[in-house]
Amino acid sequence: MTCGGYRAGLLRPGGRGGRRIGGRRIRARRLGLCALVASLVVLQAFAIAFLAVPASGQAPVTMRAGWLGSMTSLNPFIGINDVDYFFYGLIYDYLFAIDEDQRPLPNLAVSATPDASGFNWTYVIRQGVSWSDGTPFTADDVVFTFEYNTRDFGFLWAYEPYVNRICSLDKARAGGYCQTLYNQGLAGVERTGPWEVTIRFDAPFAIGEFLMVPIIPQHIWQNININQAQYFYANLNPVGTGVFIGDADIGTRWSAGQSLRLHRNANYHLGPTAIENLEIILYPDETSMIIGIQRNPPEIDLGVFSSNGYRALAGKPNIDRAESLITTQYWTEIGFQQLDAPGVNNKLNPVRWDENVRRALAMATNKTYVVNNCYDGAGVEGSSLVSPVTPEWHYEPTGAEKFAFDKARANQLLDASGYAARDIDGVRIAGPSAPSYVPAGKRLDLTMATRLASEFPGEVCSAERAVLDWADVGVQLTFQSVEETTLSNLVYNGDVDTYIWYWSGDPEPNYLLSIESGFTLDGWNDNYWDNASFNQEYLAYLSSFDRAERAVHAKAAQKIHYDSAVYIVLVYPYGQWAWRTDRFSGWGDWVAHPGRQVNAFWTAHPLFFDLRPPGSPTVSADAATGRPNQVVTITGRIQDTVSGTWYLTFGDGAVTGGTYAAGTTPISESHTYPTDGTYVVTLSAENGIANVTSRAEAVIQAVGNLAPTNAALIADRTSGPPGTRVNFTLSARDAEGGTLTFSIDFGDGSRDSASRTAAANATATATFSHVYADAGNYRAEANVSDGQLVTQTPFVDVTIQSPVPPTAPLDIVVLTSIGLVVVAAVGGIGYLLWRRGKTKEPETPPPPPPPPPTQ
Repeated sequence: MTCGGYRAGLLRPGGRGGRRIGGRRIRARRLGLCALVASLVVLQAFAIAFLAVPASGQAPVTMRAGWLGSMTSLNPFIGINDVDYFFYGLIYDYLFAIDEDQRPLPNLAVSATPDASGFNWTYVIRQGVSWSDGTPFTADDVVFTFEYNTRDFGFLWAYEPYVNRICSLDKARAGGYCQTLYNQGLAGVERTGPWEVTIRFDAPFAIGEFLMVPIIPQHIWQNININQAQYFYANLNPVGTGVFIGDADIGTRWSAGQSLRLHRNANYHLGPTAIENLEIILYPDETSMIIGIQRNPPEIDLGVFSSNGYRALAGKPNIDRAESLITTQYWTEIGFQQLDAPGVNNKLNPVRWDENVRRALAMATNKTYVVNNCYDGAGVEGSSLVSPVTPEWHYEPTGAEKFAFDKARANQLLDASGYAARDIDGVRIAGPSAPSYVPAGKRLDLTMATRLASEFPGEVCSAERAVLDWADVGVQLTFQSVEETTLSNLVYNGDVDTYIWYWSGDPEPNYLLSIESGFTLDGWNDNYWDNASFNQEYLAYLSSFDRAERAVHAKAAQKIHYDSAVYIVLVYPYGQWAWRTDRFSGWGDWVAHPGRQVNAFWTAHPLFFDLRPPGSPTVSADAATGRPNQVVTITGRIQDTVSGTWYLTFGDGAVTGGTYAAGTTPISESHTYPTDGTYVVTLSAENGIANVTSRAEAVIQAVGNLAPTNAALIADRTSGPPGTRVNFTLSARDAEGGTLTFSIDFGDGSRDSASRTAAANATATATFSHVYADAGNYRAEANVSDGQLVTQTPFVDVTIQSPVPPTAPLDIVVLTSIGLVVVAAVGGIGYLLWRRGKTKEPETPPPPPPPPPTQ
């Protein structure tokens, strides 16, 4: 799991015991492409990364990232802290990464295609990739990874929520589609072509791009049994395909608790970064990190801070900051234990099963106080399982369906539900009209556990407030604060009625929905809640290939969960970060584009492709397609404030070059490839400060349709007041020519398209005009299709702001706060007494406003 954040200036890592992972993977959407039931073909050529080599005499480009605490393990199955997953995301790759807007980006897979049934997905695996030890990466590594992760969840469970719908021997024994497959001699994961892998699921599975599992090398991990992988294997020499490679002494340095050194993967398949060396510096306390980022030269270029540190760095020279909801969805909750087992029932209060008791306690929980006082205002009041950082999936209750803070309403509901009587201490007791599973005379006294105040003061503060507020509605709450591993034992063994803990997830809601479903009762679902209606909506979400329909089911599932009040989600805390602006440019906007946050550790991190030292030229090479022995035009652009020299390699041994002047220089060179294949094209620019290289792919094929390339979207303006008209020009090239369809989504719900006839290997353009009526931040996205294949999706950000009326001068008061930095990762130990629990969950609707209904 992850680190937590702290209002008193403390910031320490905390692992999540039990089988909670979170803070790791999943994705959002791909805009403007073909329907999922058709082939999800993504152009295999990318030009998204830059290689910056220092000019002669210049020092290597080194970036240093600061984190608090320690790294748990170099093994991607064991790590529990946020910095662990930051590291894994640099060393390893997923089939699909995530872009800055939390959407899927092809990585080790270049495309993902479901069949007509939706049960089976076929992945085209990227060629020309090598493991960091030089061994070629193959489709067999992908097959091995998923087979390895689905062998036995009793021994290897780190990525279970992402792979537990894949057909396995256990699922085949249970019958259904998976049994049919195995009877036919088919497996859940198979290589179905030299560079093709098919993964088969037990039901229609719409989110096949979101299998957020690090692909591991078969030649290493095949010698490690899965139990060793989950608990013991140190992985002191991690071998991956990622954008960075561990230093030769990384295992020694990790064992000694020292900073970790990584080096750029110069042959990274999506293009190398401008950062040659990356050092992860681990601090024992936040004060040292605050000082370190302010030094000249700085000890670190980037740091994850608490509100105390964030506030301390306000206005400091050469330092910029960001504060935002965290892309990992992090939230904290009060959970109610639902496990039904004799050993548990003998020690816990049966009122934990009563929805109306839980609803009343939700009404008696002052989330405004929690955010403002326990998290120093650095967060948003909690509600449902999916954070508003992904508004498309987030359910926000309103009106009567919301359990707003209202002690009078809570008291009325408890009175009407059979708990009107109180004992001499003012604690409610169950009467004859209470549910049958609550004995008459049973007091409404509950136990709670939290993590330690020294590490998670916001959670202890929340518990202290709950004691006071719940007492006002006649419920006695007693809590204890313990180490996180102890908390894991208490929760998963059913030793406390309630607890305050956390979850985190990914931009796609699958993970966070799954952990409260009846399909994860084997050590993930911490309260053992199992609701048939929720399960049904969750399965409908998984099987809905229409994105809008999927969102409907995701929100419906969250509503059912919210209505049950089995979790009272307290707060979505903010992440808070700071970085040096004099050392690197290209940090971007982490609020508008959460996928740029350093916590977005879902491989091929977009931030690191954009960072470059001051004075570096900006270089971009364009993807290309063509036929053997026919002229192909390779294009690109160089932007620089000074003049320099450029070189273009075509990937087949041919090289050309020249000089460029200050400003923007377009590059366009013709070339003929003798045979088909995928060629890596590199465009380099050197200006005496740095040598920057951009890579792209030229896909040359003798037969078959060629995708359009070189898609570019240009706007004549990108800001203005409401009513601003923006004119867009969308261009693309097609090797074969013919009719091209130009499509644009303006970002405000409006779309447009146009058809153009293009000559072979010539650029065609379409223009669009749109008026933005309302203030807001909009992303206009476009693509070009030849009827079969589509380009990548270029975009332009447009900001529409209402004019600010002039006002008299005011005294300015700067308000600062101490807040919480929390992010999530993976965790666990998985202490279980029972493999599966049965709840006593009545599926009744939530009560309307007073007078409340009776049970």
